[in-house]
Amino acid sequence: MSRQDSLAMGMYNTNNDDSTAMDDDVKRFDGGSYDSGIGLPSPPPGALAVDYGFPQHQQRGQVGQWIEVWDYVGGARFRGFVAGDGDDKAMFVFFDAEATVRDLKPGLMALIELCGLDDFECARLNVCLDRKAPAEDMRGFMKDLGWIGFEPITLAEWAEKPPIVSDAWVFLGMEV
Repeated sequence: MSRQDSLAMGMYNTNNDDSTAMDDDVKRFDGGSYDSGIGLPSPPPGALAVDYGFPQHQQRGQVGQWIEVWDYVGGARFRGFVAGDGDDKAMFVFFDAEATVRDLKPGLMALIELCGLDDFECARLNVCLDRKAPAEDMRGFMKDLGWIGFEPITLAEWAEKPPIVSDAWVFLGMEV
């Protein structure tokens, strides 16, 4: 991958508080960052698209790539995948319930940039918001995302049959 002027490049973990008590499971590495012990492989071994609500035998819904982005500026982690092929590729990124109260601008900018890279070439960025987030926070967060181009979507173009609305996630998408 060639070097480019990017908001995502050159970001360091400045979210370290040396005064915080660290338990035995946490290891300090050179460079000032901490490993919190959650270094599980992403995706988990044996994970299939069907585990995330997508049909098993649908060509369009097959996961082609997995992605995990750590936003050290906003203090967020995004996990997701790229599905589809050709001009119909879309990046799906899952935001946890705490995402509604974090500064996601740097992370979203990085995700939009990643969609345009040759390695991904995604026409759409779809964010999946956890329905367990507080309703008041969710309303404001969805309004903010709407201002930058996200619109509510369903899984109709990715699912063979209903349900096309998830009980666990609210889907918002935008063309990039």
